[in-house]
Amino acid sequence: MQDSHQPPIGEAEQENLSLHQQTSHKAREAPVGTYSPPYLSPLRPSYTHHPKPSMGLRKIRIEYWEGVKILVLRDDNLPRTYEEFAFTVCAKVPAIRAAAEQFVLRLRWKDPEQPDRMVHLDDDDDLELLYESGNIAVVMVELEETSEETVEQLWTKERIALVKDAMNARQAEQRQGARAHQQAQFDQPKQTFAFTEVSSISERSYNGSNPYLPSAYQPFDGSADSVRSSNSSSPMSNMNPPPYPDSHKRGLSDVTLSDAMGHLSLKERLTNLIAEPAFLDASLTGGAAVQVVSVAISGREFKFPLEFKNAMTATNAELMGVLGKPLWIGQRSWGYKRLKFDEDDMTITYMPRKSSTRAKFQSDTEYHFTIFFDSRPLFRAAMENYSDKIETLTLEDFRPTFVSPISIVRDIGNDRMPITTEWACISPPVELLVENAKAGGRYHCVYVVKDARNPVLSESGRIRLQTWLKTQLIAGAWTSGGKPDSFGFGAHSNGVVHLA
Repeated sequence: MQDSHQPPIGEAEQENLSLHQQTSHKAREAPVGTYSPPYLSPLRPSYTHHPKPSMGLRKIRIEYWEGVKILVLRDDNLPRTYEEFAFTVCAKVPAIRAAAEQFVLRLRWKDPEQPDRMVHLDDDDDLELLYESGNIAVVMVELEETSEETVEQLWTKERIALVKDAMNARQAEQRQGARAHQQAQFDQPKQTFAFTEVSSISERSYNGSNPYLPSAYQPFDGSADSVRSSNSSSPMSNMNPPPYPDSHKRGLSDVTLSDAMGHLSLKERLTNLIAEPAFLDASLTGGAAVQVVSVAISGREFKFPLEFKNAMTATNAELMGVLGKPLWIGQRSWGYKRLKFDEDDMTITYMPRKSSTRAKFQSDTEYHFTIFFDSRPLFRAAMENYSDKIETLTLEDFRPTFVSPISIVRDIGNDRMPITTEWACISPPVELLVENAKAGGRYHCVYVVKDARNPVLSESGRIRLQTWLKTQLIAGAWTSGGKPDSFGFGAHSNGVVHLA
């Protein structure tokens, strides 16, 4: 793309360009064009054009448990390495930064060429693929519990400080090198500027004062949650620093955490829930491997298998779990009302309506249930479409009441898209509370809902569910002998959990 202030390159200059490409030891095999940003003087060196056209600005959509954060980056100001990228995410989103001090940060991005595919973002090569995918990328943030092998991957204050200092040092060196290189280019004939392979940016673009650059990045000085990276001559095709002198070749990699903290290899760091035996247990389901969520309380371990049923193929009774069983026919005729919802847990809780409990037999067990959503789009669809009050919840009512309303969700671009869900029903541990529709008291189940395209819960969803279950166990929600509390979670006595 030619600068709007300069005339098109003539045939003689085209020959000059061809000769320069053939003789320069830095010439690339890919065709080299020119790009002069409008905010630079016509005398400034231009950017190298890449095989894939640069869009100038990039949007990185960060999806995490509290919502969405959109980072707007310039192509000349992209994080160079995975360390820089992860640090940038932590710096820009305080909630992620706080969580990353206790949980291992896992990043995945959606491949636009394969929408159903989630790609782990673990190293510099993965980051390069993300940049090559286009000027808009979606990155999902997940958390993983820390183990002895992964404790060094936590984003502690020391690690934050180390990466920040390393980035500041690298940026200072590269700015100095850029100015020296820029001055050298000014000393050359003007026509050679259009061919230069190293991009040089005026000081205005570094200090963030240029009004044409609405960048989301500002200098990270410890008081602002922002960070800036130096310019990249080829962010879409080459993640290495520009060809400055040797002192600038490695940049941050000279002092990365891979050297300082001995990071694990990519193979060791990848978390594949499908093959992770800690989350898959065939012994609990008669040989069929399913995801299992384990919770340890007072030295005892409780396992909750998630036997997901596809909403397209399962019967209504299968989707309803306990409530779909023949002995619970009385509870299905009751009316239910929304008791509460939790934005952080992504849960909605229902309880019987008073009109139903007044008319029920004294021996009938009150059925309460919580619906737990694996993703924010599902939860939002439920909040928008679920009813506050339900007249009955028969086998014919369950699907149009709870399944169909979330069959269309809003995706990351706020566009409506169809989705198939899978449902699993978690019951109280049988050693704490026996399932009985005629025992009186309260019986509280949890419906876990996820996107059918994902074989198991997301890691962040699993951690949220595990925390939620642990909270209920500690509160005595699934123990017998107590009266229901005002929040509909179950029985407890003076905060003491009765575990026989």
